[in-house]
Amino acid sequence: MGRKYRAGDEAFGLKLFSDVQNISGLSSPETWIWNSIRQLRSMEFTSELLRSRGIAPKSKRTAASSAVRLYIDQAHEFYQIGAQASDRSSPLLFYYSFLNLAKAVVELDNPDFRSRSASRSHGMSYRATSALGGLSLEKFSVSARKGVWHELAEVVCGATFTLAADHQVNVVDAFSLCPEVSAEFERSIGRNSNVLPLSGGSILLKKATRRSWLEFQFNKGTMAYLGVTTTQLASWLSQSGIDFDYFGTRENDHVFQQRRTRVFGGNHLALDRSCADLRRIGLIPYQEGTDQAFYLSRVSLGLPHWTTYLLNLYMLFFWFGSVVRYDPAKVSHLEDSREWLLLSGFLMESRQILLEQFEWHLFRKTTLLRHPR
Repeated sequence: MGRKYRAGDEAFGLKLFSDVQNISGLSSPETWIWNSIRQLRSMEFTSELLRSRGIAPKSKRTAASSAVRLYIDQAHEFYQIGAQASDRSSPLLFYYSFLNLAKAVVELDNPDFRSRSASRSHGMSYRATSALGGLSLEKFSVSARKGVWHELAEVVCGATFTLAADHQVNVVDAFSLCPEVSAEFERSIGRNSNVLPLSGGSILLKKATRRSWLEFQFNKGTMAYLGVTTTQLASWLSQSGIDFDYFGTRENDHVFQQRRTRVFGGNHLALDRSCADLRRIGLIPYQEGTDQAFYLSRVSLGLPHWTTYLLNLYMLFFWFGSVVRYDPAKVSHLEDSREWLLLSGFLMESRQILLEQFEWHLFRKTTLLRHPR
């Protein structure tokens, strides 16, 4: 069932993209991220990026580069205004910033996206109600009709999203998958968040047989405290369609390994494929100080594929922006409730994380920000 790591094999840390760059500076993380993203304002730079991704016709690259520049400019302006606005209006501005970044990600992957009908639909819907209840009553829907959300999901997950009917998502379930506000979630909602921290993990390469696979470790004590069994965890890991088996214990951890190995032609190609598997699984990256931690989602939100961190945050900003736009009385009601602790924490913490996630997907590169002290 499991494969042992032996001398001569190679182990690489977990990362969502094989290409990694470290950036260190005194400016705010948001400034660094925007400085990176705004490179795409240069049509020459974007055209070369498209060429490197196999887009040969110059006319096609020029048209796509022009569209991407427009998306980036609008995204930046909405974000800047949102950063100066109050919590009562900033969610809508941030959502429109992320909507434009989503369009840029898709356009760089499919340069004719701007001409398709999906580019003019959110792909999600929200229905305002007269009830002034708490977050447990709040829902939004992912539409059966394709929109920007579906196109983004297909680029991020590498899989087609097809829904027979609109699918409703509970807002509390979506917030339970945000480790950056897990403390606020537990204080506001009164229950544990639905993320499980990894204590370790690797992309393993066996050179003798030219095969690669993923391995994850989870602390036995944490699993016991949360009441999570090894059978449950193997099932959660396999929700994406990539099967995992329980391998056994190693010191204080339970170990799980990818069932089917991948054949590879070179180390970099193997890493690319394994990183794509990690994105498909929906592993949640979260930078804690100078270290990068990973979490596993414990619920799938009922969607046809395991929801990635980027998609989950993007959906929540859509919901919050929609409440601001269509139901300001509810915003005022929530502002007076203890659940505002969660919402204000989300606006402060999650916007930067989602911005960083978009930067990664725009360039297909993991950027780790370091702050010298």
